[in-house]
Amino acid sequence: MAAEILLYISCLGIILLLGLFCAFISNRLRIPHPLFLILIGLFLGNFYYNKALLISFSSGFIAFVAAFASAIIIFDYSSKVRVRELDSLSTSAFYLGLVFFIFNSAILSFVIYKLLRPDSYLYALLFAIAISGTSYPILSFLGKQKNKVLSLLETESVLTTPFILIFAFLMLEVIKQKINLSSFTVINMLPFAQKIAIGAGIGLLMGILLFNVLRKNYFELLSPLTILTSSLASYAFAEQLGGNGFLAAATAGFLFGNFRIEERKKIQEFFSIISFLAILMVLILAGFLTKTSFDINYLVLASFLFGVSILIRFLSVLVVFSDSKYNLDEKIFMSLNIPQGINTGLIVLVLILGSYWSSMIPVLVIFMIYSIILSTLMTHFSKSFIRTEHLHNKETQ
Repeated sequence: MAAEILLYISCLGIILLLGLFCAFISNRLRIPHPLFLILIGLFLGNFYYNKALLISFSSGFIAFVAAFASAIIIFDYSSKVRVRELDSLSTSAFYLGLVFFIFNSAILSFVIYKLLRPDSYLYALLFAIAISGTSYPILSFLGKQKNKVLSLLETESVLTTPFILIFAFLMLEVIKQKINLSSFTVINMLPFAQKIAIGAGIGLLMGILLFNVLRKNYFELLSPLTILTSSLASYAFAEQLGGNGFLAAATAGFLFGNFRIEERKKIQEFFSIISFLAILMVLILAGFLTKTSFDINYLVLASFLFGVSILIRFLSVLVVFSDSKYNLDEKIFMSLNIPQGINTGLIVLVLILGSYWSSMIPVLVIFMIYSIILSTLMTHFSKSFIRTEHLHNKETQ
């Protein structure tokens, strides 16, 4: 037992050390840290010494990190969706994310199914859902100068990421329970509905408990720890009772973000640090566990699907902003700026642990790398696409 505990601590220390090193380097080079984290994970996962991996992680440790990070990350992202702060920009951003999600689910899933022929159409749909979101940390990190178009993309990411993750994890539940959607009945959907009800119910109770504890009281040490405990407890209790832990953590996070709570900003600053550490671990492990030799077939397939996704994104932008003040260059900029980050990384990690459709995972990871590189290039050349009147400094946001 002592040796196993020491192994877990060693694994955790290695991942955090590597993650922080990558974060420092990426900040120096002004490159999004998810790209470095995925690449270092891929390198370590395919680096052998004397016919053995130089570094290895136990399956128990990986499962623990996946559960811990899922609860923390989805709670954190859900808490950023605040109904009171919605404005016209938020409405446009959410509408763009929704249309892109619908078009991806309808068009890209069909293309994936025809090309890869998975056992179930649900796998193709899951892939399409996984890449329908964008990464807020990458968008907020890129570029020293803010502009209205990037603000729109950041808002889209904040509003849609929790829903993308929830839809993806619910889709995994459907796949896991082998529900046949073609023969839909109330009876065969009952276990799935029960998981949703229990998960949402536990999250609701935890959110109400948080509100009653924190609405008028703030303790410098205890209040942030209460939030951390609540995110983990809502996930764990829901899973133990047969519910969906992701949905429970998301519900509790959403309520925390929308209730009037004393010193919420200070509490979230602490929680953001924990969330960042969870992101470091997820992205490194997602890269580490992805077994690919970057075969030309994977690269060609990922390139083709990425191109199809860009076309779908452009179609979504044209539909949403057909009569808007954005010109064609700005619409092209929005179409090419769809970086995949922790949203896709977390889904990849869960797919690997569940041994779901292994041939999809390398394509998803390559897709992530393409999207981050393209987004970085687009943002560095943003002045060539965005009109002067849409450029303004951070202080005016």
